[in-house]
Amino acid sequence: MKRCEYAGSVELRAMQSLPVGTHPDHRRRGLARAVCTAVLHAFAAAGGERVVVCSRGDAAHPVPKLVYESMGFIPQARTMTYSRSA
Repeated sequence: MKRCEYAGSVELRAMQSLPVGTHPDHRRRGLARAVCTAVLHAFAAAGGERVVVCSRGDAAHPVPKLVYESMGFIPQARTMTYSRSA
């Protein structure tokens, strides 16, 4: 089994992943799930233990929440964005 390494010396067991997006013409075919599954399997085979995906899953973007939760991801604390008028 290969080890996950950074700079050849520090063993990594966690990964932060960018969310996967699919072009509108190709959605609902399981492509994002297939890519995520392949990455998760490769990471686990290399000794990885924890993956964090920082994606939207709010009411305006419900699909990422459904996809990642169906793959076994558990929602964690979300970043809050604050704004105000000048």
